[in-house]
This record gives sequence, structure tokens and C-alpha cells, in this order.
Amino acid sequence: MNFLWRVASIAAWTVAVAVITLAQAVLFVVYLATRASDPERRRVARMFHSLGLPILRLQPWVKVHVDSKATLPYGEPCVIVSNHESDLDVYLSSELAIRGWNAKYLSKQSLYDLPVLGWGMRMAGDIPVVRNDRKSRAQAAILCRRWLERGVPVFIFPEGTRSRTGEMGSFKDGAFRLAIETGSPVQPIVYAGTRDALPPGAFLLRPSTVALRVLDPVPVAGLTLADAGVLAKRVEDMVRNERNELRRAHGMPVEARREEGAR
Repeated sequence: MNFLWRVASIAAWTVAVAVITLAQAVLFVVYLATRASDPERRRVARMFHSLGLPILRLQPWVKVHVDSKATLPYGEPCVIVSNHESDLDVYLSSELAIRGWNAKYLSKQSLYDLPVLGWGMRMAGDIPVVRNDRKSRAQAAILCRRWLERGVPVFIFPEGTRSRTGEMGSFKDGAFRLAIETGSPVQPIVYAGTRDALPPGAFLLRPSTVALRVLDPVPVAGLTLADAGVLAKRVEDMVRNERNELRRAHGMPVEARREEGAR
């Protein structure tokens, strides 16, 4: 059974990569055709951010659950934040794109240098950043603000990088400072099970269940930059609690509650 699963997983990946590669040609044509009529690149971004679907849909041993506790923001400016368990989080977020979501992703610069993937990210208007480069972080913040001012949401993983242990890391306050500065609500998203399906360093998706949940947006009216840390902790706790609820509901191990002093 293990051998058959591996063969089937490799075949599914092969087909998915072929579909995504061919789709880039269509994406490029749409990008050229809509540059004047769609300066925010909403159509191109939605198409590109939907391309993770073949990776999930062609692997029937991965069960996908998506639910929402909020009305989906079909393009309204907000700062989307979530936990980050695995590279699979981005593929799973394609489920949001096909439901009408449209956002620009803040992603590490090295991804933009990759063929196919990097081309699509540039056409979609996603935002590159070099984490340990202060100048790059400042430029990325400017681009985030510009997209929000033009009415386009931005998607940020406030842990900074995906979890290597399976436990959620602390949320840094950068995304929350951005939300307060621009008056944009914070839109929390929760991923569960993606690390079980695709652990760091793995290539083949394992038989598993993955879940995504949209929470109610968190308003920032009346807050100042001095409140960014408190807001980050509040949203972090919301996401951690919902993640544990999702894992419990789908039969996954739940992260042990950490004491405040252990943070």
C-alpha cells in the first residue's frame, strides 16, 4: 500500500506540475490583455492563486475541509494573517481564491527567482521580501501599504516562517502595525493538518486531512501603534484556539497549551 501511494503521489504531482506550467501561458496572455483595464491585477492574481488546486484535487487521499465563521471579503482591503505550518498552506489557500478572495502575498524573495512559480508571482503583483534585510523589509512594507490604499488585501504570515516543530510560533507585530497604520481590519485565517500532509523537506503528500477556517475580521478602529503587540497576541490566541478546535474536530493531535512564561 505504501508503494502504491508513493507511485500515485508522484503521478499526481507530475500531472499537477504539467497543468500549472501550461496555465502560465494562459496567465501571461491574460496579464497582457488586462494591464490597462485591471491595474490592480485582480484577475491575474485570482487565476494564479487558484493554481494550487490541482495539487490537492488530484490526490484523493488528502481530504480538504474549508469553512468560514465570517462573510468572505471579496476583495475589500484588509490584512490577512494566519499560522504557517507547511508549504501546503499556500496551495490550500487556492480554495479561497476560487471563492472570490483576492490578495497579494508577502513572500520570501527566493521564490521569485524560481522559473514558473516566480513568473506567476510577479505577474500577480505579490510582494517579495528578504527577511533579514532591513531595506527589503521597508520596501515590502511600502508595497503592502500601496496595495491596501488601492483597495487590495495583503496576506502575511506573522510567524515569519513556517513552523519546523508543528507548534505555532509567536506572531510578530509587523502585520498588525500595518493594519493599524492603514486602518485596515485584520482578517484571521486558520490552517490545520497541513504539516501532517506535507512536513518540512517532504515532497510527497501523505494521506491526511487538511482544514482551513476563516474567522471574523478584527477591527482596528481606535487603536494606535502602541497597541500592535497586544493586537498581535490577541489574534495569535484566536488562531491557536481555532487551530486546536479544527485539529480536534478532524481527529488530529492537539498542541499542548503553553504557559505564558514559556513564550
